[in-house]
Amino acid sequence: MNFKLTTTCLALVALAACDDAIPPTAGQIEYNTARATYSYLRGQPSSDLPPVGGTTYNGAVTANAQIDGKNVYSVLGDLEMRVNFAGAGQNIAGDITNINLIDRSDPAGSQQFTDGTSAMNPGRLNVVGSRVGSAIGATATGQLGAVLGGTGTQTTTQMNMQLEGRVATTTLTSDTLVGTLEGFGTPSNVLGMAVDLPSGQFYARN
Repeated sequence: MNFKLTTTCLALVALAACDDAIPPTAGQIEYNTARATYSYLRGQPSSDLPPVGGTTYNGAVTANAQIDGKNVYSVLGDLEMRVNFAGAGQNIAGDITNINLIDRSDPAGSQQFTDGTSAMNPGRLNVVGSRVGSAIGATATGQLGAVLGGTGTQTTTQMNMQLEGRVATTTLTSDTLVGTLEGFGTPSNVLGMAVDLPSGQFYARN
């Protein structure tokens, strides 16, 4: 059964301060490893969520990204989702953290996304959502920024991402969440950046 998560990176405040980008914590090798893990997990059989209890799923989000018309970037971040199987309404919470912007054309330009308020604060997206049966829907919101183009000036964007997938099993019942994502980001002001995520993936395991 498919599920949908909607991710929105909101209200990215542009800064005119000149700072170096935060060094990345992962690169293309880690990105390729995460994509390979997703490819393996998406081939596993579907599984319904248990009717009681709950657990925490940890994994990654990955996507190729076009920023300001340049199709040379990849995005890799850590995903945590805490799911209450028995709860009703808002029974999902979590975070997307350690969000790396990988520059495939110039690895020296790779960096962590910031929180949009300071060029030195790593970015974070807060995840909230609901579960119905094995279907999950959630939103992730937060502020992100990046130092692009060698100017030392932080740029910002307002993003809207959607993720669709399903609950799967590898060795335990309902031990995996796996699916695809797509989204876009519009410049929040003159210093903003236009972002397109046409095709991405996510997975998380308990």
